Amino acid sequence: MGYREIWLVFVCWAIGGACQAGELPAIRIGLLPDDKAEAVLSRFEPMRTRLEKTLERPVKVVIPSLDRSHSYKDLVDAFVEGKVDIAYFGGYSFLAASGRTPTAPLVMRRLDGKFSSYFITRPGSKATSLEGLKGMRFAFGAEDSTSGYLMPLYYLKEMGIDPDKDFDGPPQFSGTHSKTLEWVLSGRVDAGVMNGQLFDRLLREKKLDLKKINIAWVSPGYPDYMWAAREDVPPEVRKRVQQTFLDLKPSDKLDAPLLDGLSADFYVLPDLQFERLKQILDKLDRKKKSSW
Repeated sequence: MGYREIWLVFVCWAIGGACQAGELPAIRIGLLPDDKAEAVLSRFEPMRTRLEKTLERPVKVVIPSLDRSHSYKDLVDAFVEGKVDIAYFGGYSFLAASGRTPTAPLVMRRLDGKFSSYFITRPGSKATSLEGLKGMRFAFGAEDSTSGYLMPLYYLKEMGIDPDKDFDGPPQFSGTHSKTLEWVLSGRVDAGVMNGQLFDRLLREKKLDLKKINIAWVSPGYPDYMWAAREDVPPEVRKRVQQTFLDLKPSDKLDAPLLDGLSADFYVLPDLQFERLKQILDKLDRKKKSSW
């Protein structure tokens, strides 16, 4: 089976029940593979169920195979090719998708306006700044990840650090934030960078112990993550999905688990600060890459 057929979650059958004849066609939601597939699916399942109820039609979730180094690009390709109707993009992925096909931004979390990356090391490391990471074996996440590579690369270069020359060997790419964390904890690399929100979540869930990991540097905030739909998705569907997110309230006992699974306090209408991100990517010359 080829990689294009390796899509995780067949929700109409495996989670949501078999689609019955005569039902409206399923809305296909693509999720960014920024963590282990099982974790992503588990966290999103309550929201998938809510959307299915709101839309009164099946909702199918797809996640690109994590076995491929370009899994973020796979999600963009699926969106552009019409294999996904609505997607949860990182900042770079959103820009890539919207640059290739008409795209309608829907919502973003409040925290996505000022997202951060954490540069992490093991206890005993004396690194308390980006400069302190020089000479270390270092890992980024995925090459198309805003928080796991592109923005960290920008901040390193702003500090005059060349990852290809100033680390102990070329930087490695783990593929996901959780794997970067595993590599640092295991000693495969001395330091790495990951999604700050995921790091904080692992702390809250007591799946991570600060006695075993250090935060050497926290990046300034930048825009990241966006829910967006193809513009050929019917306007009433887009509006219902958007309103479902906007209506979530942390004080509501039924909404709270959904928000927790989405690592959100509440959702807001898109604040398109992504022009700044695009300028940063242009500065990194990412637009000339074939993956754009």
